[in-house]
Amino acid sequence: MIFDQPQQPIQLQDRSAQRLACIAKLIAAFEASFASVRYRVLDKISTVNAQASLSSGEPRVDIFGGLAFHPSIGRDGLTFTLLHETGHHLSAGCQLPWAPLACECAADRWAATDGRKALRANGAKFRLDVALRQIEGAARPQQQKPSSRRTARTDCWSMNWRKRKQALLDGRAVNLQSCEISSAIGR
Repeated sequence: MIFDQPQQPIQLQDRSAQRLACIAKLIAAFEASFASVRYRVLDKISTVNAQASLSSGEPRVDIFGGLAFHPSIGRDGLTFTLLHETGHHLSAGCQLPWAPLACECAADRWAATDGRKALRANGAKFRLDVALRQIEGAARPQQQKPSSRRTARTDCWSMNWRKRKQALLDGRAVNLQSCEISSAIGR
């Protein structure tokens, strides 16, 4: 996810036994569905976000405490976020210019299609509309304003929350072989 990095102070987070059990169950479903990826909750980080990365060549997905324990984020929002980050590792299509990971549009497309299907096969489901509402409420993604200096970036549907949300809900999220972000930033 790429947002403006809002913070959720620890004292305002939901760290109840019920929430911890929900997160543990969700992580177990992801590990069963996508065995090549390692999942971690970085509970001390108050940023409302998650990230895909490689550690010694091993695919990792980290969900930060500010998102994992945010009271506005439920199981649906957590599920989509983890699917999106997993999609950076498992999606085919365009890659980020700075890392061997799928770009935002490819990760979104994979999360809404292949990832969702694989997760459902292990008994885990989510409602996309609810997930996006929860993420929007917690992360408060800013609307991209057109700028002549950054036209390539603003044209990418995945970098504009309103367009991104609508593309996902309408089933129009496309996995391009080359996207505006990748072509705008040289390797």
